[in-house]
Amino acid sequence: MKLISWNVNGLRACLGKGFAEAFAALDADIFSLQETKMQPGQADFAPDGYIEYLCSAEKKGYSGTACYTKQPPLSVRYGLGLERYDGPAAAGAPGAAQSCLRGEGQGPQSGESPSGAFDLTARSRSDAAQWCVRGEGQGPQACVRGEGRVITLEYENFFLVNCYTPNSQDGLKRLDYRLQWEDDFRAYLLALDAQKPVILCGDLNVAHCECDLKNPKTNRQNAGFTDAERGKMTQLLAAGFADSFRLLHPDTIQYSWWSYRFHAREKNAGWRIDYFLVSERIAGKIRAAAIHDEIFGSDHCPVELVIDL
Repeated sequence: MKLISWNVNGLRACLGKGFAEAFAALDADIFSLQETKMQPGQADFAPDGYIEYLCSAEKKGYSGTACYTKQPPLSVRYGLGLERYDGPAAAGAPGAAQSCLRGEGQGPQSGESPSGAFDLTARSRSDAAQWCVRGEGQGPQACVRGEGRVITLEYENFFLVNCYTPNSQDGLKRLDYRLQWEDDFRAYLLALDAQKPVILCGDLNVAHCECDLKNPKTNRQNAGFTDAERGKMTQLLAAGFADSFRLLHPDTIQYSWWSYRFHAREKNAGWRIDYFLVSERIAGKIRAAAIHDEIFGSDHCPVELVIDL
């Protein structure tokens, strides 16, 4: 199974820079996007053979995630189920299901998967409207929720979690929010992992080690390379997850993001902040992990995971 993750820094803009051609050439079974920066229906992109899931931010032109999958998932979830991230609907408020936009021919939404696998906690039962059971042959589904940062697809043998982690911003104005997010997101992943293995992909907005960015000394304590953010990544890995790229390429220096300033990409002055992390118990099934820095169209490039599941 081949998986691709790519922060496109605006899907509509990336479509004008060869995105569709790159999408076709990469030919992933599941293609996850971050920072789509669009509302439902704003992009003219509907690849044959894929089902689309879109989670948009309430703020237009901001954040957002999307998944394109060849194999229909058992169920789909948008967000973490916490009001601080997903808005009032996350707390199970009346009308929560109405924020999900369904295409023609789709069946009803449900709070439980066919296997009942999503009875994670009492909290998750209260936000049952976020779980959407899908059948084969259904059209795209879109949801507007909070900052649109997380989509979870459930398959028979694993969960796929597509995440766009909040940036701590210049001056670390959002660092406290980011650190709380890290704790809540780790708890969410562990609740999933208790039921079946997890594959986490996305722009996690942190360079974990000094080898993961060109200039570690001058970026120390800047957003994405603070001791606190790096520590949270260490905690996540210690909780039972493996960094697929580092597992296969422990000494390789390669980056997935470059600033648009100072000709950073030409100089390869980049950061590795885009990841595939997997539950440790399936790390032995990884067959390949790659960073496609030959592909342009965004300030990030696609990252790849090939795994036998």
